[in-house]
Amino acid sequence: MILEYKLHRFEDGKTGAPPWVECGGFLPNNGDFTLIGFSPSIHEYYIPDSVDSKTVEELKARSLAIHEVTPYRNDDGSFMTEAEVEAMVQSIVDINDIP
Repeated sequence: MILEYKLHRFEDGKTGAPPWVECGGFLPNNGDFTLIGFSPSIHEYYIPDSVDSKTVEELKARSLAIHEVTPYRNDDGSFMTEAEVEAMVQSIVDINDIP
């Protein structure tokens, strides 16, 4: 399950991913302070209804919108093409998406 979330502030004052995000911190959107994370599709715990789940295509569209404002860069410093952004997103999903 692909989730768009914001960091939580815990009782000790520190911030971090919510406990229901198993692997997160991907593709930050500095415009609204959201991040992408992953959680199993079948779970025995509550994920708030206010959390947006994304399809791979929705995640690619989100990343391309971010790329228009703050372009992603390749390792050599050059700007990524839209195809490279989509390939980067697909790679993140392939490695981290939890069925």
